[in-house]
This record gives sequence, C-alpha cells and structure tokens, in this order.
Amino acid sequence: MSNRYLRVFLIYGSEDRSAVRKIYSRLREDGVKPWFDEKELLPGQDWNLEIKQAARSSDAILVCLSSCSVRKEGYIQKEIKLALDIAEEKPDGTIFIIPVKLDPCELPLRLQNWQWVDWGNVDAYDKVLRALRARAAECGVDHLPGAGPLVQIARPFDSLPARLIYRAADLRDLIHKNQDGQLSSDDVPVLPLEKVAAITDEALTEILSRFQSDERRAEEKEKLLALIGIHSPYREWQEVNTKNHCFRNDLDFEEIQNVIQRVPVRSSNVSSIGYDAQTKILEVEFHSSSVYHYFSVPEHLFHGLLSASSHGKYLNNYIKSSYAYQQIR
Repeated sequence: MSNRYLRVFLIYGSEDRSAVRKIYSRLREDGVKPWFDEKELLPGQDWNLEIKQAARSSDAILVCLSSCSVRKEGYIQKEIKLALDIAEEKPDGTIFIIPVKLDPCELPLRLQNWQWVDWGNVDAYDKVLRALRARAAECGVDHLPGAGPLVQIARPFDSLPARLIYRAADLRDLIHKNQDGQLSSDDVPVLPLEKVAAITDEALTEILSRFQSDERRAEEKEKLLALIGIHSPYREWQEVNTKNHCFRNDLDFEEIQNVIQRVPVRSSNVSSIGYDAQTKILEVEFHSSSVYHYFSVPEHLFHGLLSASSHGKYLNNYIKSSYAYQQIR
C-alpha cells in the first residue's frame, strides 16, 4: 500500500464553480486529494501545462456536468477530451472517469460509456465514494476515501478525550478487518449492545469537528450513533469523580456479566464456561481466575466447546482465532 491519498481531478464549467466547491470540500473531508484549479493554480504558473500534468497524475477524474456546461464551447470540452485520452491508456475495467450530473442534463455522447451519478439523488455522494474506494484499492492507496469518523475510532482510545468508546475493542477490530476500511449498515446493521457501552459528548464532538458544516456534522453523528447501536439520549456518567455527558446503551456490562451462568469443566487451563443466547456472548473462566468474553459466538460453538475432548484446543482453534474477545476480570 502506498502512503498517500487518492488524487482526483475535477472537471467543470465556470458556471458550476459554486457547486464544485462543495464537492471539493467534502472530498477533502473524506480523505481524498482533489485537484481544483481555483485552489491549486498559483500566480505565474502555466495553467494549461499544470492542468495537463494534474490530470495525468490523477487516479480518477470527476466530470461535473450541468445543463449549461454540456452546451458550452471552450476549455471544458478540451478537458473532457484530455480525460478521454488518458482513459484510453488505462486497462479495461478501470474506474477512472466518473461523470456527475449536477442537474438534469443530457450526457454528452462521448461520455455515455461510463455509468454516471445523478447529484440530485440523496445517495449520490455515497455512490461517488464507493467508486473512489474501489479505485483506491486498485491503486494500492493506503488512505482509503470516505471512511468518515470511524477511522479515528481505530486509533488507541487514550488518544481521544474521555476515552472515546468504552469497552469496544471488537469494533476497532472490525474496522481493521473490513476490506475498504469502513463499516456500513451492510456490514453491521446494528452492533449488539454488549459491544459498545457509551460514547462521550466530548469525544463525539472531536471526531465530528473535521466536518465544516452543521448539516454534515449532524448527518455523520446520526450515522455513527446508529452504526454502533447507541440510541439513548444524553446521560450523566460518573467515572473517576468526573461527570461526563454521554450517549449510552440501555444495557450495562455489569448487567450482562450477571446473567451469564458458567458450567464447571475439567480442563488443564479452562475452569468454567457460560453462554448468553440473547447477546451471543461466550464467557470463559480460566484457572488463573481471569475471565474473558468472546463476542457474537454462535450457540453451536458453545455446545461444541462444552463437549470437546480438549476445551483449550477447541477454544483456540474455533473461537479465539475467529471472534473478538476481551478480558473482563
């Protein structure tokens, strides 16, 4: 993987500059390096040369079109031709040109080979991000676009104020394991309550501060809280003599721990085993008195562990290597 951001060249007509500014800002917020002439060209530069070099060094090109620009003669047509020439040099199937219809307009004939995006649809931006993530994977780019605030969760908890998410190492592991670096409702519709206890208001504010508009912050906040399964309003959480305002799940870890009844087993290292079918938590106590929770474990694996001739080997081979776990005592 190359340690750089995906480079995206923006083609547009001057009458659409205001709309493209918003696209530019949003792409930057989501880990993309867009090339926008208004921001990139410096006084004294040969703008024609710089545009050609920027387009050729880009990983993808967004062609932003409107009912005005598609009928316009001039430099936008020249830039579209340049994009098409570069695309001819790419292998078949490469995601390179992404046409974006800013308003209802007829797509130019020479761009009709490429699937376009209708910017008026609510999921238009998400579709662009999915295409850019796919292109980033093709290019081996380390910084995948569109990960939103969840990428920051993957950092060590201590680097965030008030410990961003409590007892959520399994969420962090899921993010790392996910191929494109982002969890979505398709990957995890709602994480079970036992996986996340709370997220403080202070921490939530920090991870949303990278988004410039109130509207975008509200959108990402709703998405993040729904994704990690937190739907409760603000509650006060007393911890280390500090009162924090936070969003919190209705079920506490202490409550989960109390309902799991363990069965003693004969093993060289495992002392007892318990399982909660509702939360799918497997609880294992070792002879060292340490207790571990294994999350999202199917019930048949619990029964398999109970009946195994070697509980330790079964745990290592079928559960520990495949499911997130956490020491609770």
